[in-house]
Amino acid sequence: MSSDRDDLERAVRQEWCTVLDIHRSEPEDDFFELGGNSMQAARLVKRLENRLGIEFPLEALFIEGTLQAVVTACGTSAPAARPESGAAR
Repeated sequence: MSSDRDDLERAVRQEWCTVLDIHRSEPEDDFFELGGNSMQAARLVKRLENRLGIEFPLEALFIEGTLQAVVTACGTSAPAARPESGAAR
């Protein structure tokens, strides 16, 4: 039986690997050392926010940059703001 933390780590790792076009990554791997750039960072953040329903702190990716730091940031991020019902689209 997997824990919520395992599920979170799995989801983040999947998005991380998809954006970087790699097959596997370790917790200590650095996004930018693996070839990531600012455009891919923006894609990763958007994918994580959409998948997990959170507001991801972009600085977590740019300051530490490791997979583990991103997982931790996702685990402590605030839920994404929901649009008010009846708001104009």
